[in-house]
Amino acid sequence: MVRVGLVGAGTWGANHLEKLRQLPDVQLVGIRDTDETRARELCARFRLAALEQGPLTAKSLDAVVVATPTAAHHGVAAECLRNGIHVFVEKPMAATPEEAEELVDLARKAGCVCQVGHIERFNPAWRNVEPKLNRPMYVEGQRLAPFRERGTDVDVVLDLMIHDVDLVLAAAGAEPVRVDAVGVPVLSREVDMVNVRLEFKSGMVCNLTASRVSPETVRKLRLFQRDGYFSVDLLTGSVRLCNLGPDAEEKRIYEMKESVEGSDPLRSELEEFLAAIRENRPPKVTAEDGLRSLRVAIRIKEKVGEFMKRLV
Repeated sequence: MVRVGLVGAGTWGANHLEKLRQLPDVQLVGIRDTDETRARELCARFRLAALEQGPLTAKSLDAVVVATPTAAHHGVAAECLRNGIHVFVEKPMAATPEEAEELVDLARKAGCVCQVGHIERFNPAWRNVEPKLNRPMYVEGQRLAPFRERGTDVDVVLDLMIHDVDLVLAAAGAEPVRVDAVGVPVLSREVDMVNVRLEFKSGMVCNLTASRVSPETVRKLRLFQRDGYFSVDLLTGSVRLCNLGPDAEEKRIYEMKESVEGSDPLRSELEEFLAAIRENRPPKVTAEDGLRSLRVAIRIKEKVGEFMKRLV
């Protein structure tokens, strides 16, 4: 039995609790939030106790899910890791690369699992395509969403684009050697629309667009490699595979559509976290992965900042 607590009682924290209560061999210990009213409401809804104030310790907890606003990720996760508690921390794993580096170091020293909530790694469409990737040469991605207040404590790079940055880095196996980006604020104080071009040592080029002021929701990636390309719809979980047919002289492109069997990415990533704890192994999305994605996201933000200065 893994004893799990939740820190962060917002909308996404409630989603985590819904999934955790469905999983076998999990004991939900309690909830903590700076908004005590919200914490009490969630405790009543799930018939849980509030986590006592003071340090979180391994005497009462084996693991903690951190679903606070980004600015609080480091403080909560660092406290837990120092006290020998396994940590699942939502993306971005910290506000700065320096904070993320400390979490990586603390997890390593404590021998604790530290998994970062890059949920798209568990999307059935991505899991279908990932094993078939063979040195992609060009990647194009769009992640568009309507405006909502939740998440505007960070800009669209850390709110939305970081999902696709993580997938691209997983495909490339390396960080980019060049980053160029433009972006503008629209409905919030932070940047709401961004376009970035990433270039990798392998020669792979990636063009990503993210917007949280779109009238529609889009989550698509297209990955081109020498033997064809994949069109991945992360929203519907579907995949289109396009490649040359068996008759090379025809040079005819064959297209296949795959409807990937549905799964629950949030449940899947929590199952992976718990399995990593029980099996004493690294999770699929490690703290090092989270650090790498955050480093690239910060580079994108810096380039957007340079672009904004030129507009003044």
